[in-house]
Amino acid sequence: MKKAAIYLLLGLFALLVLHPGLDSSFSRPDVRVPAVSENGSTTNEDATLTTSQSHAVIAIDAGHGGTDYGYASDTTIPEKDINLDLAQAVGRKLAAAGYQVIYTRESDDVPDFDTEAAASQDRISRMKQQGAQYLVSVQLSSSPDPLDRGFAVFTQPSDQLEALGKAAGQAVSSINLSSFEGVDSDHYSNFPILMDRELPSILLELGYITNPDDYAKLTDTSYQDRIGEAVAEAFLKVVN
Repeated sequence: MKKAAIYLLLGLFALLVLHPGLDSSFSRPDVRVPAVSENGSTTNEDATLTTSQSHAVIAIDAGHGGTDYGYASDTTIPEKDINLDLAQAVGRKLAAAGYQVIYTRESDDVPDFDTEAAASQDRISRMKQQGAQYLVSVQLSSSPDPLDRGFAVFTQPSDQLEALGKAAGQAVSSINLSSFEGVDSDHYSNFPILMDRELPSILLELGYITNPDDYAKLTDTSYQDRIGEAVAEAFLKVVN
């Protein structure tokens, strides 16, 4: 019995004293945790390895807001509210990827303007004052025909922006949001938010609020997150 006790003590001595680094052979899991930055916090679902090299300042614009509802009906959430949810999902994923994100609006409390052009100019001016290097506007389409569906990307004429629009379109297509209608850089002047070419800008028309299939996905929080990831993926590909 005494010998057994002695052998046990010798074994513990060898384990704790002679091999103090024994536990170093066990690797710890690489756990990605939420981060807090000036852009707000990200959750475990948002946390991603910071891969952006440029850390560019990206302004996110949620189209409409305040008394400007965009498209609205008795059976749908107003476009302005869906745009805000989508814009925040895009911004959150871009921030998680290492970009600096600012917003033209983070709530429905926005000033009234007589025209869309005046409202857009106010938003652009504020974003430029905050050092925005790119602007992404999020809006939706509507149609009298509920069968019309699909999404499109509008950009200012620029090789980089057209490449960014194409990458965004392809990434969003990969999550089966809707049919991709292409990139249009010829009609940017139809959209006041794209008018100031000193601020490189793209507009994502992410689907038809009047189409039941598009509407169901655009109001689904999981799809909103996937759209945000797709846009972040496009920026990492073109504006890293």
